[in-house]
Amino acid sequence: MRRSLFLAIVVIPLAFTASPVRAEFRRIATIPFPGAPLVSFDIGWVNDRGTAYYLTDRSNARIDIFDARNNTYRGKVDGFVGVDPRGTTYSGPNGVLVVEDQRELWASDGDSTIKVIDLRSLQIVAVIDTGGAKRGGLEQPVWDRHTGKFLQAVPETAANPAGEIAEIDPLTMQLTQTFPIPVIEGRLCSPHGIDLGARHELLIGCSLAGTNVETIIMNASTGAIVKVFTEVGASDQVWFNRGDRTHSVAASRRDDHVFVPLTPLPSDPDCVNGCIGVYGDDDKE
Repeated sequence: MRRSLFLAIVVIPLAFTASPVRAEFRRIATIPFPGAPLVSFDIGWVNDRGTAYYLTDRSNARIDIFDARNNTYRGKVDGFVGVDPRGTTYSGPNGVLVVEDQRELWASDGDSTIKVIDLRSLQIVAVIDTGGAKRGGLEQPVWDRHTGKFLQAVPETAANPAGEIAEIDPLTMQLTQTFPIPVIEGRLCSPHGIDLGARHELLIGCSLAGTNVETIIMNASTGAIVKVFTEVGASDQVWFNRGDRTHSVAASRRDDHVFVPLTPLPSDPDCVNGCIGVYGDDDKE
């Protein structure tokens, strides 16, 4: 019998006044897929229509694509760094997002580049170098519809040891400006998960080790720091839910399912080499 698994999600209200709250979900489906055992991965992304889920699969040096409606494996895009022997800092792919209007997927890699993928051909059509060579890997990007630019989390550079947000023009494929993240009371943010809220403010998940954690709200137009949370941190991925105006993890807007990569579970025949666990609220199923 398959054991029951639960997922705890931290959400932050947009008003920034209430304390983070927790929600519980149960695994309702499992999606197995081919390749080497899933032991190293990073960001997952559900598209705006809630029809597809994309996973940065370091173990297989690729982006995995899943049907979010039928909970099945759809395909892959190869051509990434994969697991680097120097550690996750230099491994990839890392962050991923979809630009629906352009039918493109943008994925950050462990060599400080961003790969642009045509979703019709599932081929890499452009490579953008961000210059973040001190650390190696990049993290989550986000599409800013307000400016028509991409914002990319860069965990560390020589000029900005606490990290920065890089702005990229998708037409010229060039960096247009950077927003440095300051060292706040001795804390180095190392931005990983980022997402835009309704007021053009960027939620930044700082992936810090230990108990010295923080989460930052930044003005996406100016780079000014609006708010710093010290109650929650070490966030590798964040997500803005326009329905209830809170930030949380990647979920399908169609049915509120959450897709979670799971490392190999020998006792689960559907997840021996790793799988995608689909989680939902039993009360809504």
